[in-house]
Amino acid sequence: MKSERGHVSPLRGYVESIAGLLRVEPEASWSEEGSPSTAYIALAEQVSCYPGRLLMAQWSSESGWSLALEPECAEAPVVLAAWPQPTRPAPTVVARRFRTALNDLANQWRPSLSARGSTGRPRIQPATTRAARRRRSAGPGAYTPASRPLSS
Repeated sequence: MKSERGHVSPLRGYVESIAGLLRVEPEASWSEEGSPSTAYIALAEQVSCYPGRLLMAQWSSESGWSLALEPECAEAPVVLAAWPQPTRPAPTVVARRFRTALNDLANQWRPSLSARGSTGRPRIQPATTRAARRRRSAGPGAYTPASRPLSS
């Protein structure tokens, strides 16, 4: 927080430098010195596994940094990644951790390139093709779900 004289507290300067590295305007961050001291940075990113939910960076002098979903109504923030130690790493370290976590979350829910067709969409194979391939690879007379006799 800024004092009346325009002095920026060390915590506020720390949080604003992290916000800048994450390409977030300083106005989208907040910090409060106390016991415990806390900070927050609103992130514009969303991840496909949580559609419509914004992300936030949160920090406390007791628990360090974490990446979480912005809470809805009265829910507690859902923490997606946390870095408790050290509790106050260099701003470049914090920014790198957040970028890595955001990339990991984005890639976790994206089909791999080998599973995509030439159009970039996931390939969908008909069930009969998969079943036939399974029977062929199992060898003659082997049990596969497709070769199971129907019960009466």
